[in-house]
Amino acid sequence: MIKKVLILLLSAVVLLGAACKRIDEPSGGDVLLTFRIGEPVTKATTPGDGNVADGGGVYCTEAGGVVTPDLVIFIFDEDGTLKKRYPTDGVLAEHNYASGHATTLSVSFGSSGWEDGAYTVFALANIAGTGGNLDIPDLSSITSISQLETLKLGISSGTSPQVGDRMPLSASGTLHVAKGLYDKYNGLLELEMLRCFAKVQLTFRNLTGELLTLTNCSVKFKDMNTQKAWIFPREPDFVTLGGSGTKDDNYGDYTTVAANIASLSSIPFTDNLLTDDDERDRDVFVSPLLFFPSIAPSQTVPSAGNRYLCNISFKVGSATKTFNNLPIHDEYTQDILALERNQYLHIVTTISSGVNVSFNFYVKNWDEHHESVIFN
Repeated sequence: MIKKVLILLLSAVVLLGAACKRIDEPSGGDVLLTFRIGEPVTKATTPGDGNVADGGGVYCTEAGGVVTPDLVIFIFDEDGTLKKRYPTDGVLAEHNYASGHATTLSVSFGSSGWEDGAYTVFALANIAGTGGNLDIPDLSSITSISQLETLKLGISSGTSPQVGDRMPLSASGTLHVAKGLYDKYNGLLELEMLRCFAKVQLTFRNLTGELLTLTNCSVKFKDMNTQKAWIFPREPDFVTLGGSGTKDDNYGDYTTVAANIASLSSIPFTDNLLTDDDERDRDVFVSPLLFFPSIAPSQTVPSAGNRYLCNISFKVGSATKTFNNLPIHDEYTQDILALERNQYLHIVTTISSGVNVSFNFYVKNWDEHHESVIFN
């Protein structure tokens, strides 16, 4: 009986091994990089294509049936030598291009010119965008990892970052390459492209039971980073702009974002208690505001601690509402200690009966996708 059980177990192991055998290794060999971009939580309304402007896609052009993405890739070997780059060495293998952008694409670097080992990959998309006020660094002379690790985005004016028709995305990771069948080299790396920014979204919600008019809206944020950021994630992922020590504790005073809320100069504010099933259509959305990643600086109001603050004022009907030094916290009323890249902060201002005003804050990832690395 024991002998029969052992035979059965061994047979199961053999079958299991057969079922798990890797059969997806290309017989001809290939080193492939795949990039995915998560869907944005909310679509950008301006400018250009919403997915691209909101960082939900890689901008592409098409000519004669050939799709060309706004994408640059650098691959370094273990000695830090630049081994390959795109578009010089690789070719676009797969994509889901449509309406000016792609949310997934793969670049093939072939099976020759490789050695067994680990390679460091840096990828940057949507850097040739038009419009906006970003200072994009020159990539033509990049030959080392240290150059890429110290690249920064900045702005050419004192306002919040504006991206024009496309938003810079970046990704980095480790690619493992090994000799496979027929002495051809294989490797597969899948990376999630992350936005280089954090986003703040403002929503006004009417729960009074009657139609209101919202005017004279003003929004200001204190000590949020509108100046510089690392292009590729670092540890820590925050550029020190001033102050003492290693914290980013001097971003300046309140930043006015009036340019982003010009559409709220005078609008009818629909009653949210109507029977329409889609409450979102009855909310008033302020255009998303972009900020660079930063650490919340030390504040003394409303109490000591590290937090961001904002001022919001507006007129609803004939009543003027002004709220200064509002602490920005998450849905659990915990102060936000950092605003990170690819993070989404939603501030909901609710107006209820008697023109009472309340604020809710929600923090989430800009999308729900995460980076994954696969070896083939």
